[in-house]
Amino acid sequence: MKKLLFTTISMILSHLGFAQLSNKFPPETMGYKPVGKADCNSLNMAGVPPMNTCSQKYSNQKLTITITLTEYTKGNPTIVSVGGNDQGDDPSVGGYFYEKIIVGRAKGSITFMKNTKIATASMAIDDKIIIDINGANQPNIDAVKALAKAMKL
Repeated sequence: MKKLLFTTISMILSHLGFAQLSNKFPPETMGYKPVGKADCNSLNMAGVPPMNTCSQKYSNQKLTITITLTEYTKGNPTIVSVGGNDQGDDPSVGGYFYEKIIVGRAKGSITFMKNTKIATASMAIDDKIIIDINGANQPNIDAVKALAKAMKL
């Protein structure tokens, strides 16, 4: 009985929930302000690890960047690494720029697609949390990188 109670309490305490996830979003950064409130959902389907997601849009009046946090409450064994490979270290390879990033315990990369002007940051904390930051029509990685570094991780 004690083991069952401990396991149940551990499962309840092991995930962050919507309020704690949305508290990880950064404040206004580089002129990008949060637009509205975070949109949060849960998914618990057979064959898919249970997860919570929260998305927040940011705008500088011209461009929009979206940050999505996905928390796998029981972990996701399919998360091996986030951030591509070392081939991208040379900005001239494949029409994109690639840079590694570490924010708190989160590790990943920032990518800028030169032709499509899409800037993204993808980071992970162990097998529990994935952070995706996506901006279209960006002139460079600066705003995406600043928002990533301002995350409360």
